[in-house]
Amino acid sequence: MKRTIPVILCLFFLAGCAGQQTGLSYENPTEQPLTLKKIYLQVNDVRQVKEILSPRVKEMKIWSGTGSVINLIQRAAKRKDETSSSEQQHEITQDFMDAMSLRLNNLGVKVIPLPSDEGPTLTLEIERVQLDLKKSNFIAEITYLAKVARNGKIFHQERVTGRAEKYNLLGKRTGQQVLSEAFSLAINNLDVKAFLSK
Repeated sequence: MKRTIPVILCLFFLAGCAGQQTGLSYENPTEQPLTLKKIYLQVNDVRQVKEILSPRVKEMKIWSGTGSVINLIQRAAKRKDETSSSEQQHEITQDFMDAMSLRLNNLGVKVIPLPSDEGPTLTLEIERVQLDLKKSNFIAEITYLAKVARNGKIFHQERVTGRAEKYNLLGKRTGQQVLSEAFSLAINNLDVKAFLSK
């Protein structure tokens, strides 16, 4: 009976973690609104490496106190493999679109559906979205190139990176937290005021 209880608890832990979503989440900061402006936003995924999880993360194994192997990250990767690469790419671009639109709206900047002479065009080119594991720490890094153009001419260009690191405590859940922290930093690190004042 003593051996049965840890096994049951382990199964409950696995079931609870397996049902969690793996999409990027964004934490919006409190910022002073800008003078109301309009902007057209577009996102392109130009990553050379489309895999989000590094080989180390895919192969990792976390040992529980009962001796069973809990490999939540690898299971998440397996589920992702069942989704077509075009669908995964669309999810990433949509995450960027939603998060940046939210930040701009909170700054008093209206995101318009089509390019217009009333406002510039902001293009985000996603270059890197990766979750890696070094020793016992998850490290997430997200990089994109932001280009701002008016009348077809680029007048501001900036490469932005968000990086987060955290000790691997809860497997997949910790990995997801680190990835979302890096994503929030990447979105919030774009110096919006620098190009909207031009």
